[in-house]
Amino acid sequence: MTGVEIETERLLIAPVGPGDRPEEFLPVFNSNADYLEAAEDKERYQLEDVELYLWQETTRENSRCLAIRLKESGELIGTACLLVPHPREPAPWIGLLLLRRDQQRRGLGAEAAAAIEAALVDEGWEEVHLAVLTSRPEARRFWERQGYAVDDERPNNNKRLCWVMRKELRRLPAAPA
Repeated sequence: MTGVEIETERLLIAPVGPGDRPEEFLPVFNSNADYLEAAEDKERYQLEDVELYLWQETTRENSRCLAIRLKESGELIGTACLLVPHPREPAPWIGLLLLRRDQQRRGLGAEAAAAIEAALVDEGWEEVHLAVLTSRPEARRFWERQGYAVDDERPNNNKRLCWVMRKELRRLPAAPA
């Protein structure tokens, strides 16, 4: 996944690069006002906020910032960021998986999560972690449906209480020849 595009049935997931424009990401964030309010005490992102997100997540050590696009049209519908591995733990973390509101509840988030997990398995990782704000129980339910379990409860870097979730990664058996 380091620099590699992931293709699923409906999605193209690729590292953010010079051709990705911050204005494409703005609707992804602004369609998720509940996330912005809970995570950052903001109602809306400005273009500068997106530019900062993209800069931070593409330059941070061990960070992978991803653009999630519809395969059929190439339209940007989401973003994800990973820390592989997390600087303080010997495992990768999904720091964010965010889809534009009108693309949610169609199975695309689950498809993106599964593709990211499969790429991590291909790199040899055996588990993955993430944190969900306790103020966002619907996000916790999403991740539980993907096979994650709460491992701990603690404040994040912004002192917001989170459920720390973990999932063991397994390589799927190869199809018979």
